[in-house]
Amino acid sequence: MKKIWLYIICLCCLTACQKSQATPKANLTDQQNTELPLDKEETQNKEEPVEEVPPVEEEQDPETPVSDTPNEPTEETPPAINEAPSADTPQSPPPPVVEKEDPVFTVTISIECTTILNNMSKLKPGYQDFIPASGYILPMIQVEIQEGESVLSVLERACQLNGIKLVARNGYVSEIGNIGEYACGNLSGWMYFVNGAFINQSASQKTLQDGDTIKWMYTCDNGRDLSFS
Repeated sequence: MKKIWLYIICLCCLTACQKSQATPKANLTDQQNTELPLDKEETQNKEEPVEEVPPVEEEQDPETPVSDTPNEPTEETPPAINEAPSADTPQSPPPPVVEKEDPVFTVTISIECTTILNNMSKLKPGYQDFIPASGYILPMIQVEIQEGESVLSVLERACQLNGIKLVARNGYVSEIGNIGEYACGNLSGWMYFVNGAFINQSASQKTLQDGDTIKWMYTCDNGRDLSFS
């Protein structure tokens, strides 16, 4: 029994000695680990000497003068603008403006009622005073017209210039010189011819050409008593 207790005591002493030896090593290791970072920081904080490099001067062309003033931006030359010529510069006069005039044509026109002279018995009362002795209300005259004018427009102008009464509606002429249709019978009225041909068309739609001849004639028999000469 004593041997056992002696063995236990020796074992405890041995264990205690081992612990006392291991503790300084651990402390030493911790101390080394703590100091190492300090050495690194000191190494990093040390400034290394930097060699100053003198600035390199640019070689200048000896022939090119050096200006002390700083380089200023060059102004771009604006594009040339066409300037008006000066008053001293002789100028050619502008060409005259020629207004284009519409061509003027000439036509002839006449108005007659000679057929009534041969049918006075058919003439209604009150018209005798309007019948000329010659049978011509308007002898043949010349009238200047513009291109494209109608027979009716020429008749209107001729009557207006000569003080002749005219009644026309929608291009249909019913009365000239106070002599109206049906004044000399149920088949009487006004008809017109252009260059010797009867025109069965509204006078407002028939256009004229230069040199045309217009003749207004009164008929007492629906045109069968008319002859153009």
